[in-house]
Amino acid sequence: MPEKLTMGIDVDKAIIEENVTKLVAAAIANALGDKDALIKKAIEEVLSSYVTKEGKPASRTAWGAIPYIDYLARKCVVESVQTQIQAMVEENKDVFVEEIRRQISQKKFRETMAESFLKAVLSKAENEWKMPVTVTFEKPSA
Repeated sequence: MPEKLTMGIDVDKAIIEENVTKLVAAAIANALGDKDALIKKAIEEVLSSYVTKEGKPASRTAWGAIPYIDYLARKCVVESVQTQIQAMVEENKDVFVEEIRRQISQKKFRETMAESFLKAVLSKAENEWKMPVTVTFEKPSA
């Protein structure tokens, strides 16, 4: 239920806010002068601005600064590609799952995974514990 303001009569607050907002906007536009020139200048300002690769405003001379329009175009392309790849993966989910399972079940993958895991554990131990660790593998004698 909308909030009511009372001045002897009930007036919906939203109506007052809407009208006041329109009046303030009109007053600002009149004070600034030619609306078309103002819009043109604002667009030129935005198009000639520079940003970082993350899209944050930057000066033209800042390291890695790129024109805002280039940033927007690149962002649009990246988002479009991501959307299409997500759609393709979703459409072919069963095929991807089957291929992933097939590759994971291969002996070479398991050996590589075990080797990577051991290297990570040993590297972590060497870096954090600062003690020599040597690991050797021998085939059990039959």
